[in-house]
Amino acid sequence: MALDKTGYSHWTELMPRSFTVTVRDARALREALDQADESQASLARRALISPQRLCQLRNGRFPRVSIEAAAALESALRVPRGSLFHVVPRDAALIVEYLKPTTGEAA
Repeated sequence: MALDKTGYSHWTELMPRSFTVTVRDARALREALDQADESQASLARRALISPQRLCQLRNGRFPRVSIEAAAALESALRVPRGSLFHVVPRDAALIVEYLKPTTGEAA
């Protein structure tokens, strides 16, 4: 996978289309990001999105993101799944998978 000039791969081109989720509460997301123990650039990398995309989410300009990025960001911020993003379910199995805590994550 080739990296672009920012150092990010274009992995999304190789991934199948995913469900998207919407920021539930922009203020809660901003507060969680402000209270994080790591930089927003580091959080963005862990969520597999660019720092610019995280800034857009934080500011509410583009409140939609892939379900995988939302899950990764909520895990990185150590908040319960679904607390920062709203899922509109179309596929119950996918929603169940999204809500499962990952290893080492507080339930």
